[in-house]
Amino acid sequence: MVTFINWGNISITKMHRNAAGKIISLDAKLNLENEDYEKTTEITWLAETAHALPVPAVCVTYEHLITKPVLGKDEDFKPRVSRSSKPEELMLGDPCLKDLKKADIIQLQRRRFFICDQPYEPVSPYSCKEAPRILIYIPDGHTKEMPTSGSKEKTKTETTKNETAPLKERSAPSLNDTCAAAEESLVLYSRVAAQGDVVRELKAKKAAKEEIDAAVKQLLALKAEYKEKTGQEYKPGNSLVSVVQTIPLRSPSVLESKSLYDEIAAQGEVVCKLKAEKAPKVLFLSS
Repeated sequence: MVTFINWGNISITKMHRNAAGKIISLDAKLNLENEDYEKTTEITWLAETAHALPVPAVCVTYEHLITKPVLGKDEDFKPRVSRSSKPEELMLGDPCLKDLKKADIIQLQRRRFFICDQPYEPVSPYSCKEAPRILIYIPDGHTKEMPTSGSKEKTKTETTKNETAPLKERSAPSLNDTCAAAEESLVLYSRVAAQGDVVRELKAKKAAKEEIDAAVKQLLALKAEYKEKTGQEYKPGNSLVSVVQTIPLRSPSVLESKSLYDEIAAQGEVVCKLKAEKAPKVLFLSS
């Protein structure tokens, strides 16, 4: 039982083969009353007649040049180069494909979307051959699985070995390393905040545009470094609780860092409030 697209279910009753065993024709019986299409093979079919011959077309799909998503720092890329990054498939299409022009986008049934890269050319008097239409596949946004030689580096055996390994054999970051990373993030956050004050001060006193642009460029670089280190965007007034919570609170250095940071953040809010209220300079200095 197969399903002909836009027609219905058909039962294949007999297959006729030639001497070499190749199927040359099929006998089938309509079974349109059967509307169970879930378990049948869906077939796109073309009717070939002398008045409407199918048009040859080459469907091209561009694959990844490198079969591994991320290469290691010292990893050699050459074994990861794909040897078949441009598979081509010769197909026959409806006669209306002759009307396509370069850059036209169409949807081939059961084959998704393609763009016409080269129109169909009839038989040339010079080569005595026709030029098939070349269609390039347009990805629709769905992520395909990479080849097993690339992204799926971890085999089933390796995964099982890791999952069944004793707890003492599994590596985990040490407390000192985690504390150091958190303190580094706090320091970087303070640098971003300080640079932000510099930019605001330059704008307030209407400094030269070149000087302001240089300060802004440095601020953006610090923010990018902060995001790379912590995985989160810089936000003024953020106490970095998410960073500190990743560290066991039994560490004295972490408690001291968090307390000191909270004091700095609170005092910063006081300064910002005084500036916004345009408080007297003497009061601002005494604060």
